[in-house]
Amino acid sequence: MITEVDVVDRGDTKLNHDMVFLNNKYTLKIVKDVYDFVGSNPFLLPLLMEAYHRIRNYFPSEILFLEVVTDPDEIGEKQLVIYICTDLSPLDAIDKLDQLDDNWWLNASDASDSKLLIQVEYE
Repeated sequence: MITEVDVVDRGDTKLNHDMVFLNNKYTLKIVKDVYDFVGSNPFLLPLLMEAYHRIRNYFPSEILFLEVVTDPDEIGEKQLVIYICTDLSPLDAIDKLDQLDDNWWLNASDASDSKLLIQVEYE
């Protein structure tokens, strides 16, 4: 868990506030990896904050994970993935994800510079 001390030691109180928000809204798979990635790509913070609220319109109670992964299309490049962990049927989950894409993410994703993805993960 990210605490105020962990982040203040890195010297950025705004990032501290934002990372505490992320930690409260998302489950961070490997906290240090997520923190380092977001710290290196701070332009993702507004997207991550908005994504949380937008996702909740379609997936109101699902657990949301953040994980840094290697981009399969670009050797050595990393991406941050928001995994929506759901017990919905695959058809229902994909339908809701498609609605999210059509109503927000396809336009908003340009601001991510291909460093943020949203995917569904089934329980």
